[in-house]
Amino acid sequence: MSNATKNVTKLATFFAANVRADDSTDNSVALQAALNAANAAGGGVVTLPPGNIRYATTLTLDGGVHLEGQGAQNTVLKYSGAAQAIVQSTPGTRIYGVGVRSLKLQDIGTGTYGLDLNSVSSSTFDDLLIDGFSVNAVRLQGANGFCVYNRFTNVTAQNCTTGFQLGAAGSNSNSFIACRSNVCTTGWNILDSNQTQLIGCQIESGTTGVRITSSASALADRTTIIGCRFENISAGNVVIMSTNVRETFLMGNHHVTGEVVDAGLRTQAIDMFGTTGPNLKLVSAAAAAATGAFEFERTVSGGASLPALVVRDSNTGAGTPVTIQAETGRSTGSFFKGVRGGTAYFEAYANGALGIADGITAPGTVAGMAQLYVDTADGDLKVKFGDGTVKTIVVDT
Repeated sequence: MSNATKNVTKLATFFAANVRADDSTDNSVALQAALNAANAAGGGVVTLPPGNIRYATTLTLDGGVHLEGQGAQNTVLKYSGAAQAIVQSTPGTRIYGVGVRSLKLQDIGTGTYGLDLNSVSSSTFDDLLIDGFSVNAVRLQGANGFCVYNRFTNVTAQNCTTGFQLGAAGSNSNSFIACRSNVCTTGWNILDSNQTQLIGCQIESGTTGVRITSSASALADRTTIIGCRFENISAGNVVIMSTNVRETFLMGNHHVTGEVVDAGLRTQAIDMFGTTGPNLKLVSAAAAAATGAFEFERTVSGGASLPALVVRDSNTGAGTPVTIQAETGRSTGSFFKGVRGGTAYFEAYANGALGIADGITAPGTVAGMAQLYVDTADGDLKVKFGDGTVKTIVVDT
């Protein structure tokens, strides 16, 4: 039976026979035998007892096989080897429906990777604590499309160089929900992998929170980071995005320390984006259109001078801040343009000139305001003061 057609909705249970939960027995043979039995039956759950279960040889998982303990605080798999603790049986050939849950995976030797998931798709990993591996707690990799749709929930990577490694390529559309990286140099390292999702995760006590790298255009797009907490990131690198990274979305994250380093394209942030960067950043890559790239529309009456949009700079401290700043990279065009009924009435040009409509009906009096206009009746440039007095500045000759 192929991995793709195994029935993983009704999994048989296999107890790991002859496994001894102590710190002296090498359970490598017994553990692998139970995993092989589940695979031979077309898939199943290998259930581990509580206690410390030591083993020295890398365990291999097949498609449709799940490994389950009695909780991350109760079942501790102690790996004493020098390589990967758990791998899939056919790296480079995709398998589906793998599961590991409810246990602690701890390196007590010189292990390099905790879960090394090469070409694993549509699999689930829950209630795990992965501790002490010298390279990665979790690595996802595979040719494009071979390592996708995996779901990690309540998985903690601890005391590793990198907590969660995605890539070098093809680890697309993987989700991490309420996961944690603790005391890892880098929490998440996303390399040439698209549409990664981090939701409600915690990244603390490291050098870099999330690093996103794209070796070429369109290889690390649309990472979503929502509601995550970054704490005690020593080098201040909360999120680092390299050139070619596109359309990263950050929302509602909390940065106790650190900055977002953004060399990517079209990053969108509704966020505490660092102490020197914007807290709100919306970027559009839409083609040019008369309706604009962004649109805010009020469809009800504004009443008596009620604003549609308010930007409030409420701090009353010292300094000379700017409340609104418009920037353009062009020497042509304009910073602002006022349009009503399809007619432009004023414009602040990019070359520094200010424009007003060349001829309007004399405005009514506005108390406390002076109005500058070109009178359509005679073409003269005039000012009308708040008491109704009109002065001509320049006569149209």
